[in-house]
Amino acid sequence: MRRDQPALRIGLGLTRTRLAWGMAVRVVVALLVAAGCAKGGSARAPDVLPRGIVVVKDARNVVSRRPEDSPNKLSVSYTVRAPYPATAVLADIRARLETSGWKPLPMDWIDPTKPSSHKIGWRSHVNEYPLPKKQYFNWSAQWSNPEGDVVVYFLRYEGSPPGSDREGSRPDNDDLRVQALLMPRRLVPVKALPASLILLDGARDVSTWRDQSLWRFLEYEMGVKYTVTATYPPSEVMSNLTERLEKQGWAPFEDRPPWLPAHPSTLSRTPGWKAETRRLATEQLFQWVAHWRNRMSEQVAYVLSYNSSLPLPGVEASKPDNNDLHIEATFLSKAAETGSAAKQPGRVD
Repeated sequence: MRRDQPALRIGLGLTRTRLAWGMAVRVVVALLVAAGCAKGGSARAPDVLPRGIVVVKDARNVVSRRPEDSPNKLSVSYTVRAPYPATAVLADIRARLETSGWKPLPMDWIDPTKPSSHKIGWRSHVNEYPLPKKQYFNWSAQWSNPEGDVVVYFLRYEGSPPGSDREGSRPDNDDLRVQALLMPRRLVPVKALPASLILLDGARDVSTWRDQSLWRFLEYEMGVKYTVTATYPPSEVMSNLTERLEKQGWAPFEDRPPWLPAHPSTLSRTPGWKAETRRLATEQLFQWVAHWRNRMSEQVAYVLSYNSSLPLPGVEASKPDNNDLHIEATFLSKAAETGSAAKQPGRVD
């Protein structure tokens, strides 16, 4: 352990240990600073933070917690005085992570079509509400290790919005807030996906994940997201997925509770693909959703979507302006990560 790093005492099984089901704990970590807590320079307590969590020199207000809905995750936050753009802080975090075998993910691991701050650096915006207005400078990116763990770092400066006497190209203070979120065994090799998560030919920008959270009643969740080129409407893609899932023994079902009203643009309430078109704040969404279930009560859901430019006010878009079809598939099981199915590559039926 480095002599200039505050020692934190946390217990965490990173990649091999699962916490007991139903366990949801909050851990507040005492920051043990030798100069303030020991006499005569006595030895500090051993640092048992996992290597994915970096607490930089001179960090203060260090707090750790485990999210109640996902107790296997670990979140650590702190503040530190660092002039914008926090070059020394980021260099320290990068060096210590990469020394421990972590590799930066240049694209966002949840949405691999979006670059992370590893590529685009800092971003800023002004919040008009709630008052008083504030300007935020954000840096957010992820690293992964060979075990499939993911750690997300989010750095933020918060200050007054730019005025006539200031350009607003940098924050008006040096108070940097750092938050790190460690998610063990989050990434999944494509070859380990269950057969129901089908990776179509021509897939690009592929991302995978696994999770087990309390809000899903501790069901195992595995998912894949990718993009293919497909003309609108994606009838061939839907037929392909439906045929392959039915061969595996999956049957479509209606996932929406009977008391939940359907969206006006949703097709009739029968099992199968549901089409929906929505005008969002910055884009037009064309989407199809379907749910399947097997005899083991496992579930798989597919969401197909095109994201298109907004049409002119008062104009209804009849089709997307591109052929980029985004596919997201999610598998749920209470039995195990691959459920009743054997571990087969996602391309094999």
